[in-house]
Formats: sequence, structure tokens, C-alpha cells
Amino acid sequence: MRVNRYIMAVALCVMTIVATAQNVEQDKSIRTGVLSNGLTYYIKHNSFLPNTADFYLAQRVGSILEEPHQRGLAHFLEHMAFNGSQSFPPNGENLGMVKWCERVGIKFGVNLNAYTSIDQTVYNISSVPVQQKGVLDTCLLILHDWSGFLTLDPKEIDKERGVVTEEWRTRSSSMAMQRLMEASASVIYKGTKYEDCMPIGHMNIVNSFPYNALTDYYKKWYRPDLQAVIIVGDVNVDSVEAKIKHLFGAIPTAQNAAERPYYPVKNNDKMIVFTAKDEEQPVASFSLYMKRDITPREERLSWKSFKEEYITKLLLQMLNSRLDRLTQEYSKELLSASVQDGNFFISTTKDAFSIQATLTKNDLKEGIRLLIGEVERARSQGFLLSEFQRAKDEILNDAQNKFNDRTNIRNSEYVDICLNNFLENKPILNAEYVLNQTKLLNKTITLREVNAFVKELVVNKNMVTTLFVPKQKDFDLPSENEIEHIIVSEQLRKHSPYKEESTPKHFMTHLPTSGAIIKEEKALYGYRLFTLSNGMRVFYRNTSFENDEVNMRIFGLGGKSVYRADDMPTLSYLIASVMCGGVGTFNDATLQKMLLGKTVNVTPFMGNDMQGLKGFSTVRNAEDLFQLTYLYFTSPRKDNQAFEKLMSSQKEFLTLRDVNSNVVYNDSLLDIVYDNDARVKTVKASELNKVDYNRALSIYKECFKNAANYDVIITGNIAEKQLKPLLCKYLASLPSTKQREEGNKTDVVLKEKTETHYFVVPQKTPSVHTSVVYSNRIPYSVDNEIKTDVLSQLLRALYIQRIREDKGAAYGVSVSGTLSQYPFPQMILKVGFKTAPEKYKEAIPLVDEALTEMAEKGVDGAELNKIKAYLLKTYDEVILTNDYWDEMLFNYLYNGVDYDNNYKQRIAGLTPERMQEFIKQFVMNMGRIEVTMSSERLER
Repeated sequence: MRVNRYIMAVALCVMTIVATAQNVEQDKSIRTGVLSNGLTYYIKHNSFLPNTADFYLAQRVGSILEEPHQRGLAHFLEHMAFNGSQSFPPNGENLGMVKWCERVGIKFGVNLNAYTSIDQTVYNISSVPVQQKGVLDTCLLILHDWSGFLTLDPKEIDKERGVVTEEWRTRSSSMAMQRLMEASASVIYKGTKYEDCMPIGHMNIVNSFPYNALTDYYKKWYRPDLQAVIIVGDVNVDSVEAKIKHLFGAIPTAQNAAERPYYPVKNNDKMIVFTAKDEEQPVASFSLYMKRDITPREERLSWKSFKEEYITKLLLQMLNSRLDRLTQEYSKELLSASVQDGNFFISTTKDAFSIQATLTKNDLKEGIRLLIGEVERARSQGFLLSEFQRAKDEILNDAQNKFNDRTNIRNSEYVDICLNNFLENKPILNAEYVLNQTKLLNKTITLREVNAFVKELVVNKNMVTTLFVPKQKDFDLPSENEIEHIIVSEQLRKHSPYKEESTPKHFMTHLPTSGAIIKEEKALYGYRLFTLSNGMRVFYRNTSFENDEVNMRIFGLGGKSVYRADDMPTLSYLIASVMCGGVGTFNDATLQKMLLGKTVNVTPFMGNDMQGLKGFSTVRNAEDLFQLTYLYFTSPRKDNQAFEKLMSSQKEFLTLRDVNSNVVYNDSLLDIVYDNDARVKTVKASELNKVDYNRALSIYKECFKNAANYDVIITGNIAEKQLKPLLCKYLASLPSTKQREEGNKTDVVLKEKTETHYFVVPQKTPSVHTSVVYSNRIPYSVDNEIKTDVLSQLLRALYIQRIREDKGAAYGVSVSGTLSQYPFPQMILKVGFKTAPEKYKEAIPLVDEALTEMAEKGVDGAELNKIKAYLLKTYDEVILTNDYWDEMLFNYLYNGVDYDNNYKQRIAGLTPERMQEFIKQFVMNMGRIEVTMSSERLER
């Protein structure tokens, strides 16, 4: 026996030594290559979603490469990529790029999109129906045009200036953090290119740059040697590779190409401290960064790098668990705290271990001291064996989950792997390899190694710290010297070793007496209906959409609607009050430790007319799922101290909540359109004393005392023979009267009036936030639900064209439509957007005009066909998910309608005439409520 153990130990050491000296094994199922002009390509066949593929163009190019007179043009260029190219000229005879995509079901802003960051720009055409003739070739052609063949038409450039300005307004209005980050960057990056490089740029440049400034940037940096094409999906790899070589290989190699620079970040011996106040900053936000050199790109594929990343995950897991406990114990000083490791702030050429926290105004200095002290305790004293084992279990569990789902990976996951390889030179690893290497490291890495490594990560030098606080009189902002002194003092102080109590292994030690399944029958959508001995009904469907997923939804009628108005503050915090105390005999901190290494979650919910539980797990953690469900039904845990901490942290949060004008607006909107219904009102800080903990627990127990009132939907890859004993043991044993009580379906109702509400709230960024809410009584049916959704999409397309593109008056226009059945059928359309004060008067009439025009003149058939194509394509995707069938069955049980039945035929049968008739019905005597908030008085 000893000999065998010795041989195994030696073998493990040999494996570790060999692995350390080499690179990790790359996933050969992803085909990669580099063309002679320097362009890189990645192709992966993935048939999880049949006949669907994603197309990406990635570039090692971003706003860091702009000259001072080009600030904002990297991002502006991204916008222009959709406004005309060699194959899709603006206003040409052929369909434009966006119109062509939407004609085949690729929706702009959803499937057709892009992003620009400081060091990269990525374009995507996702969820492409490649079975349609010519679609794959056209998508490749779009990628080809993006890579270097945009027209950059001056007229289109001028039209887009307003759109980008409104995007800046949308992002910066009531977003103090963006302003504070920009201000801090000028200090912590002083003297480097990162000092001023945020992608949105400067609006004075965006609104006035000469056309050639954009063309110069495009020609200089958009070139094959800085680009990668990524194709993932149900495609023939050989065929796609040949097409890429033919189409992209013809692009000439860039001559006299400028070197793509990577700008360094300076080290600093003395701590850099930046503090600032802002009227719209709602909380005190603290960060400390410990900078270090990045891992060289050529070393990121090594086993050594993989091992260090594994150890870093262990450290972050253990330290974040400690910080969670710290915030629970010191909630009067800390609202939240966490640690991370990665790029320093906004730069990719420097890494940093970082500490973040949200502090309370009670004592900012004490909050910082506690936070730094806890991190220093880990650095100087190390971690405990019990913490180490839980962290290993958690990482192994994550690797095991990915391995179990390895045949059900979505295209986007493979795309991310390819993007990270091209942009960051991170390895391309498959799930089997990661699992095997994680198991190896779990066996070979010692606690001593981890405790030594933490001192390499938490270096207590080369430090940068920021503190952003509200601009309020009672916020005592420490000086920069005080902050530095607190941090350094805590790092130098001797800290006692960390202590913790042992963590139980089982949620339940005494199991309930089993009930029984008394009836089985077929149900809709392939579900089986099991009626339990206590009257609870369970709908179960075994699926293989996800190899290792079990989803559970439990619901019963009731909710807030059955309680008095004076209970509403308590009901608003009912779930938080229950969750803060833990469950069974375990407080919340112990419960969170017990969940490490498992994939399982159960959360109660309370709606307007129902309550219940939602949960999920892997198949191997299914019994944990049912045990937690049983405990949340029967044994909510009372913890007065935890509740007091919850109320304390909420008071801190709510006190300054209204400094954010978006919050003020949203609260006002809800109060107005729902006529101050207590069920939708937000609890203010002054009302927290109305939250009654004992009443909350009493209501919760009352809601869950009779299991016969509940339906359960279980969807996932759990076998019936495994499920049935769990149903009998943990659900059929729940207390009940065995008599089902009929509840009322009474949701909140929007008032059906015509009103205009206008108010002024000062804002740092001049802006107008407006919503128009239409309502009317429309009969509830599946067809009318579909038409409501289609109308929303028709309006959105029209508003994007008229308000965004033609007028440059908004970055986006949101449109949402709902049709509810209870307490009476009501259809609601909500249109919302932000604009400049000077553009409001021109934009607001367009909202009404679009709806009236459709009712009077009809619906554009081409636009309707685009939406139908998108809905049909999306349907084929969502039916391969557990969530879809769960939602379909829930909708059937709640509303009594079969939404899925003949769905494709219903969509195909939609005509402009039918839609116009529906819109006429809606606009006749409809209510219209406009709610507008402006930073200044408007001409109306």
C-alpha cells in the first residue's frame, strides 16, 4: 500500500514538472490560421443551434491610438461602419447593410452590433440563419467591407454627429462615475497616453472634425495585420476557410504600416491618491490598486501562467469570502467589499491586484482601515486549510460544470475564447483539458504555495487609490495624506490570524417523512403532471438542452395584493428580510460557505399577485436543491442582528438615492402612471421604520403554510427515477391542508387617462428624459399578444429612423409593449428616450405621429417582413432552451392560453392589413400619459 502511494506521489510530481516546462494544450477543434497579409482567422463548427452561426471582426485597435485632434473618432468610426460600404453604399440601388440584415432576421442593435474600447474594436453579426441561400457569403462580405472598405460619406458623417452626441448625453447624464473616472485618469495616468483616452471622446471634436481626420485614422489602423475574422456555428469549416482565404486574402498587405504601439504605464514609489466629490454620486466608492508588470504575451500560453491563474482564483475566492463576512459584521462602515485581479484601471499594459468597497458615511476612515486590515491579515498570516479546501471545491465544481455541458456550448462562448486569444493571447482550451488540469492542481497545490503566492499578488507597493463621494455637507472627505496614512499603517500593523468555525456539510440532518405521488398524467409541451399526496402539483419535463441543468419554479396565487396598504413597506423588504437571516439552523454567512463547491440556488419571491420560489442546480446537486426548497418553505431563520444590519445598510443607500436624477425620474414615472399604487412605490429612507421584521416573517409563513396552493415546474436533464424520490421526500412532505384555495389574479393597473406631467431637476449634463405611455382595453389572446410585440418593434424601427438617424435627437428609443389579462385585459405601450433640451420640441411630436400614421395609412410591408423573419429565426433558437418551455407552461397555467401552439403559422399569417386593424383598435380612445423631466425649463 505504501509503495503504491509512493509511486502515485512520484508520478504526480513528474507530471507537474513536465507540465510546468511546456505550454498548455490548445483546443484543436478550433481551426486557426494567418493569411499572407497578416489577417488571422478562427473557425469552429458548432451545431448546438442548428443552421445558425456568428460572424465577428476583431481588431487590436481602439481609442488609445487617436491623435489629439481625433479624440472620439475610433468610436465614431464604429458608428460609420453601418452607414455605407463598398458593397452596401449609402442610398445606393441595393439594400443597405442594416436593411439587408434585418430582411433575413438579423436585428440591428441585437444581432448586428459593435463596440469600441481603449485597445480594441469588435464588430459582430450574431445568430445568423446560415441555411438561407447566400446569407453566409453576404455576412463574410460585410466583414470584408468593415475591415477596410467603408465609404465614410460626408453626408452620413454629418448625420451621425448628432447620434454620437446623444450617446454621450445618455451615458454621462446622471452617471457621476463616468465623470469621476475621467477626472481620476488625468491624475493617475499623468504624463502617459492613458491620461485622456476614453472612447466616447470630446464632443467639440465629434461635432466639428474635418472628414479627412476620420479617413486618416481608418486608413492607418484598419488593416489585415491587426484584424481577425471569427466564424462559429453550424458551418462547413473547410468551405468557410476557403472563402476566407479567397475574399480576405485578396486584401493587399499594408505598405509602410505604422507600428501598433502599446503605451506603458509608469510605476510610482509614492502612493497616488485621488479624491473627488460629485452631486450625482450616490455612495462613497473606494478603490486601491497594487500595480505590477503584465505577463508578457508570449508567456500567456504556458503551463506556468495557467497554474498562476488557478492559484489567483483560489486567493480571490478565499479573500472575497472573508470580505463578505467583514461587511456583514461591520455593516455600519462597509456596504460591500471585494477584490479582483487583472488590468489596471483602464490600461492593458499594466496589471493590478485591486480592492474595491462601498463605504458608509458614518466613518469613511474606519471603513478603509477595516478593509485594508483584512486584506493585510490574509497577506501576512495566510489562509486556513478549511478555506483552501472550499475554494478548491468551488473551482473544481466550475470546471466540472463546463465539462458536463461541453456538448451544449453556445456560439458566443467559443467566440469569446477566440477573441481572448487574438486580443490578449490567452490560450484556447477545451473543457476536458481544463477539468483534468484542475484535478491535477487540486491534488498537487499546497496551502503553503498559496500562502506564499498571496505575497506576490498583494505587494503593498506601486499603489494607486481613489475615493469618490457624494457632494454632501455630512460627508467628511479625508485628506489624501490621511488616506495614505491609514492604508500604510494597516499594512505595517501586525494582525492576528484569521479564525472561523467549522462549516456543516449537510443542509438537513433530520429528513422529513416522505409523502407520495398519488396521480400521474400527461400535460402540455411534453410535461408529466404528478399530483402529490399533500395536494401540490408538479409538472416535469426531461430535456437535453443543457446536459447538467435542473430548473425549478414554484408559484402560488396571493402576493402583495391580499395585504393592506400599510403592509407595503414590509412587503417591499419581505424577501430581503427572510434571506438575510439564512435558513434552517444556518445564518447567511454559514449558508454561503456551505454552497461553495455546489451549483445550487433557491430564492423566494413575492410579486403583486403571487409568491413562490425559483431555483436551479446541476443534476448532481439536485437533492441540495430540494432540501433548500423544503427549508425555505418550512424554516425561515430569524436573525434580529442581521435584520438590523440590513436596515442600516438600506438607510445608508436610500438616503442619497435621490441624488441620481434617473432614480428621481423612474420613481416619478411609476407614481404617475400607476396612480400612486402602494404596491409599486419605492420605500424611502424615512419610511424604513415602517418595515416590521416580525410582520415580514409572519406574512412569509402564512404564504407558505399550505403546499396545496402551489404548482411546481421542473425542467431539465434529471431522470424521472432520480426525481420521484426527491419529490416524495421533500415536496410531498411539505405541510398542507390538502385543499387548494382559489386566489385572485390581481396585478397592478395603469391608469387610463390622458395627462402631461413636466418637471425640472438640475443635472450636470443638460438633458431631457421623456416617456409616453399609451394604454387601452384590448381583448387578451395569443394573437393580440403577438401583435403587441410586433407593434413595439415596428415603432422602434420607425423611431430609430426618424428620431435617431434623421434628426440626431436621441441615441436610442426604447419601446415596450405588454398585454395583461388580470384584473382586466389591458394593453400598454411605453416609449422612452433622452435628448438635448433644444431637441425635445422637435422630437416629441414624432412619437405620436408614428402611431397615428400606422393607424391611418397602414404598416410598411417590408418592415413587417423583417420583424417576422426575426421572430421566426428567434423561435427556432429559444425552443432549444429550458427557460422557454418553463415560461410557456407557466403562461398556460396562469393565463390559460397556449402561446406556443401554431406560433410559426400565426407569425406567417400576420399581414399589414391585420396589423393596421389592430393598431386602429388600440388608438381609438386610448389613454396617453407623458412624463418629462428636464434639466432646464423647456419651450412647449
